[in-house]
Amino acid sequence: MEILGRHIDRDFTVYPLGEGAALAGEVRALGERFGVAFPDSIVAHLSGRFPGTILLASEQVWPRPQPLDVAPFWQFLYGVHSFTPLTTSEDWMRLDLVARDFQAASGHRAVPVLKRIGDANLMCVDSNGNLLDYDHEQGGLTPTGLDFWDLFEREVRELVERRHRLVRERAG
Repeated sequence: MEILGRHIDRDFTVYPLGEGAALAGEVRALGERFGVAFPDSIVAHLSGRFPGTILLASEQVWPRPQPLDVAPFWQFLYGVHSFTPLTTSEDWMRLDLVARDFQAASGHRAVPVLKRIGDANLMCVDSNGNLLDYDHEQGGLTPTGLDFWDLFEREVRELVERRHRLVRERAG
């Protein structure tokens, strides 16, 4: 993925969220099942080489939060991931299960497609194929005005910026 090549270095690890591949038609059918229209950019991601991706900052650079840790909220956001259409993946990664749970809990006809690790907010797609930011506290959806690749790049860039900030603050 060109986006990762532009922004990340050896302080990050990237993993696919599942083994195998999904066909574009399967991804579109999954969207239809949940009443959303996945834009071509999401279909391309989910039916591409990595049908779901997780990007994590290295634990050496960004130690994981421990129970009862107190820190600014952004310090808990050490990774970002999309979800996978593959049913062989772990439940927390599976787009179908995340979509079902999200719709039941929120009442929105939208499907999460991207998440910051450590954040209850999500980035979703609606029935018109729009990408939206979901605010879990307000329960609202706000259009991002971005396509999937721009949204993914925004999240990767912000993760790298948080890592730089953490390193600077720990250096004194």
